[in-house]
Amino acid sequence: MPSVELAFSNFQGAKVFSILDLNSAYYQIPLSAKSHKVTAFSTPFGLFEFTKLPMGISVGCQILSRVVDSLFGDLKHRYVYNFMDDVLVYSRTVEHHLVHLKEVFCRLEKAGFTLNWDKMQLMKSKIKFLGHSLSEAGVDVLPERIDALREFPPTKYLKAVRRFLGMVGFYGNFMKDFSLLAELLHPLKCKDARFIWGDSQERAFKALIDAISMPPELQVPDFSKEFVLV
Repeated sequence: MPSVELAFSNFQGAKVFSILDLNSAYYQIPLSAKSHKVTAFSTPFGLFEFTKLPMGISVGCQILSRVVDSLFGDLKHRYVYNFMDDVLVYSRTVEHHLVHLKEVFCRLEKAGFTLNWDKMQLMKSKIKFLGHSLSEAGVDVLPERIDALREFPPTKYLKAVRRFLGMVGFYGNFMKDFSLLAELLHPLKCKDARFIWGDSQERAFKALIDAISMPPELQVPDFSKEFVLV
């Protein structure tokens, strides 16, 4: 799977966005006759086999991504970006966006895919995608994710620490010196490490919450310009 950072690097200059959700995407992909037997399962009513790609199969994600990639391969990174069952169409102008949407809809129809209209977002200047808010201005942390971290209760248990670090680490790019702020909490996850929650860990916990409470808006890189490392 591509990283979130790599995904957002595609959208520089885009002003209009649409997200199309494939309706029960796995079940829209037919299996070959030879593959039916490896999906067999037993019930009190007999032995059954899947004829469509089942959810939960170990290679399901890869197969789904490969199928959608093959459908939009020549459009990907131009004005289409697909992630699992979500297809994002992005354009610089409304006029271009209408043309792009028409091409995407035609390909989906030809391939026999149907869409979940309730989950679609069409012709938006700002959208939610991959846990972020995306617009012409850049990439933001979703406000509801910030609220969830602010309300995260002080913890003294390993599972809760792992959950907290996973949540806050997802937005590590939005926090200056994230690794330094989190360095007192990461050792708590080590195997056979003694779990000690003291004043230092409490300060690190609060510092991370403070850091994510006012995140900057990140710009999508413009690779046509010169980059200077300082």
